[in-house]
Amino acid sequence: MLQPGKSLPTLRVVGALWRRAGRVFLAQRRAGGDHGGLWEFPGGKQELGETARVAMAREGAEELGVTLTVGPEWASVSERRADVRLVMRIFQVHSEDEPQALDHEAVGWFDAEALAELPMPPMDDALRQRLIDELRNPPGDLWHQTFCFVPGVSHRTESALWTSGAIDHDRFRQQFAEVARRDEVISREQVVRVQQALTDDERLDEPARWNQTKARHRWRLLERWRDRSTALDFECDRAGSPTVMGVATAPDEFTAFVDEEVARWWLAEAPRVVPGRWTASGADAGLLDGQPVRFSAFTAAPDALDRDHLILLFGGRKFDVAMLRKVYDHEPIPERFADLLDLARQAKHRGGLKAVERALCIPRAARVADLRGRDAITLYDRVTTGGEQAFWAFADLIAYNRADTVNLFALRDRLLLQMSDRLGLPDWYRRVRT
Repeated sequence: MLQPGKSLPTLRVVGALWRRAGRVFLAQRRAGGDHGGLWEFPGGKQELGETARVAMAREGAEELGVTLTVGPEWASVSERRADVRLVMRIFQVHSEDEPQALDHEAVGWFDAEALAELPMPPMDDALRQRLIDELRNPPGDLWHQTFCFVPGVSHRTESALWTSGAIDHDRFRQQFAEVARRDEVISREQVVRVQQALTDDERLDEPARWNQTKARHRWRLLERWRDRSTALDFECDRAGSPTVMGVATAPDEFTAFVDEEVARWWLAEAPRVVPGRWTASGADAGLLDGQPVRFSAFTAAPDALDRDHLILLFGGRKFDVAMLRKVYDHEPIPERFADLLDLARQAKHRGGLKAVERALCIPRAARVADLRGRDAITLYDRVTTGGEQAFWAFADLIAYNRADTVNLFALRDRLLLQMSDRLGLPDWYRRVRT
């Protein structure tokens, strides 16, 4: 019997929140045991010396026969019993494997309507309504889940809000409609500040929102600009003048802006000189190493590049912007730039673009995989010398620039996934499948 004044020992358990195609995976306890026949988040006890995530992965293998990717914590709940305090932490998980009922009476996938009718143990049941709500109304885009843009709200507070169920702006308003006190999560003063900030944010259009957001938080807006983003990358010669401006509005929509005479030279002779690498598909377009490329003159760039788009760069805040000013001459250049180097640093990556690509398993064609910026200068030197070698050098230069440009889309998406994992974003389970 517990002596007066003594605290209860704590038993820590973990549970898996596994969602797929609008349904959630649950397991039925075996008959005859504690809560026999009830449906629960599968999991088990956290062993001494184990972290909660390690325990969750182990339980997935032992109970379900699957290899789980364990993501952010979704919720926690506790229960006081006569001789122990039970604490259960629920983690978002993902796997492409199919689970098996190795340690349960049965397993199954349930939509919101079916979940509402299932008999569940008290701790699991305490989270039922929140889960039903999320299945019916998943959180919005990344910005809709963000609270860090509010002055005085740290990521620690933001994370506590997510775990408590305030996973986006709408649910925050619902939870704190009466400015309720929840001092364990957020202070009354912060509630008022967030409510006012959300009201102000709703009045903004996307360009104004981008301009008013602090630079360190702008990566959280990248999804909202997904359909209005242009990837950009420059190569230059030894004098620092632009030789290629690569522009892509989608992975298969790439244009190489080059000197007008160079474009005419390539389009006229390349099908004959390098037929194994270039196949013309139009007057100014074709397939280079099987990838679509369109050629245009630098003089056409100001009319072709949408100034209202968000321009994706990597480490080009000074270099690429300076090159743009040369190409655009006295015309206004685009206003909004997102340098993915900043996001890569926040995700704890070091090195340049190629190093980050390798870390994120973003592939490049073998011919250009080992090229660097200085090699692009050398390639252009070979172009200016003429002869057939000039065509091979130009093909490598354009293929290299295309990879630098087009890969920015995959880089953006994979960095967002990494950040969602590091920060514990509520919609991690949707991102991990992309």
